Amino acid sequence: MELEIILIKKMKKGDPDAFDQFVKKYYGSVYGYVCRKTSDIELAKDLTQDTFVRFFEKFAEYKYSGKTLNYLYTIAGNIYKDFVKKNSNCEILYDDLEQTGRMRKESFADELDTEVEIKIYLDKLKPEYRDVIYKYYFEEQKIKEIAENLSIGESLVKYRLSEAKKKLKDEINAERNK
Repeated sequence: MELEIILIKKMKKGDPDAFDQFVKKYYGSVYGYVCRKTSDIELAKDLTQDTFVRFFEKFAEYKYSGKTLNYLYTIAGNIYKDFVKKNSNCEILYDDLEQTGRMRKESFADELDTEVEIKIYLDKLKPEYRDVIYKYYFEEQKIKEIAENLSIGESLVKYRLSEAKKKLKDEINAERNK
């Protein structure tokens, strides 16, 4: 945390090396976050780049609160939402197939036959439910971490997780009963 504040202070003074260090420090995390929202690698790179551009455009107003990565995630999420709104006819999918090996062994995950089914079912969820499910099952984050990363309350995380599980179970059962 101390290193982060020093970096921010150097950036506020205009140190170009500090800006490079900042991007190197957070690029991978932001890129990973965006990759989970879209299966298009080039699009993920563009949206990640846009995230840093937007951060630096407003940097003079930025006040350090110890949650820089969460702030970058918020910017990236907003840029992604803007992109989806502008390109509503394009297919935006979570690239979760490579991550399924780390999924927790509970709830809906045990009922799915293939990784392709996971992708199909997750794509049917609202984005706010997908984010919570993805972070909980694939990234194995705790409720508190998810709440911090999404800048929402823990109770809302629990609610979204519960609702997403119900919706997935209903969808799975309806599909299997056809």
